[in-house]
Amino acid sequence: MTINNHVALDLKAANRNRIFRAIISAERITKQGLVELLGLSLPTVTQNLNELVAQGLVCENGAFRYTGGRSAKGYSIDSNSRKTIGIDINRSHLSVVVINLAGEIISSLHEHRPFIKSDEYYRHMGELVVETVRKFTISEQELLGIGISVQGLVSSDKSQVKYGPILGNTGDTVNEIAKYIPYPCELFHDADSAAFAELWVSPDTDNAVYLSLSTNLGGSVIINRRIRTGDNFFAGKVEHMTLRPGGELCYCGRRGCVEAYCNTSRLTEGISDGRLDLFFQKLESGNPRAIAQWDNYLENLTILISNLHMLLDCEVILGGYMAPFLEKHLDGIIRRVRGINCPDIPENLITLANYKNEPIAAGAALYYLDRFIHKV
Repeated sequence: MTINNHVALDLKAANRNRIFRAIISAERITKQGLVELLGLSLPTVTQNLNELVAQGLVCENGAFRYTGGRSAKGYSIDSNSRKTIGIDINRSHLSVVVINLAGEIISSLHEHRPFIKSDEYYRHMGELVVETVRKFTISEQELLGIGISVQGLVSSDKSQVKYGPILGNTGDTVNEIAKYIPYPCELFHDADSAAFAELWVSPDTDNAVYLSLSTNLGGSVIINRRIRTGDNFFAGKVEHMTLRPGGELCYCGRRGCVEAYCNTSRLTEGISDGRLDLFFQKLESGNPRAIAQWDNYLENLTILISNLHMLLDCEVILGGYMAPFLEKHLDGIIRRVRGINCPDIPENLITLANYKNEPIAAGAALYYLDRFIHKV
């Protein structure tokens, strides 16, 4: 094949991908709309649309009615043509979600099941996945893959847990963890998965630090809409920054880490049996112990946010399982940070995550979807 033929094929593939992504973004659009949006010729748009329809990825979706002339056909992606599954393995729960081609969660299962590194646990997880595939009649062609998020650092090829003291699974491979899942699987770091889900629904976010405020704290750094892992995969792992030298013991074996002061257990300990909803109910009702624990928690959290702002000067997104409870308290958090830091920090320095429903499991699934969309 000549160089010119290669160039022509590359251009054709690029145009098809631009058209496909434009349809996803627009949700519903006409041929002429694609011509005007992308600056392509009508024959080019028509040919690529026909190919995408033949592949089952795009379908006609009604017509746009005009005051004169013939109505124009609308096109949308066939959201059910491809699916991906995400799993969140947490030390206190197990979540499984199904995501369609539109990036929507069409099924969500959340079990309060403590993680136990055992054949029984992995068998149960595999059974949940197999049953989910059967329930939604997902064919081998339709299933893009299964992302498994873990509380630990994973290798660059997504095949092994490089550091996993929370779950006690350092060194475990994806083949061991997914031994009962008969589909392609990869491993992902939990906070990075949540940050990826956030990017999916936040097109205006370019640079940010994502804080996953959950049973354990997690962090992820976003630069130019890409999650940065660093040379040794520790970029953004703010949970092991020293907050109080010589302070309380962290699960990593050191003392004074942010994790030891900013995980949600510090809020719920001795007052709500691990339940954030019950804690915030008591806080709002004026429970003295809840108020004291909240004040102590915020003191440490706002020091962390202040330090991140001074270092990176970018948005700090508060996510994780605590995010839905923070809307009433966001102004107070901003005031505290301003009290520590320069008072003229922008209003949008601290924001709440937009992706609130199972962001960790969803993010693991969305990795596969993102790859597929950019290869169509």
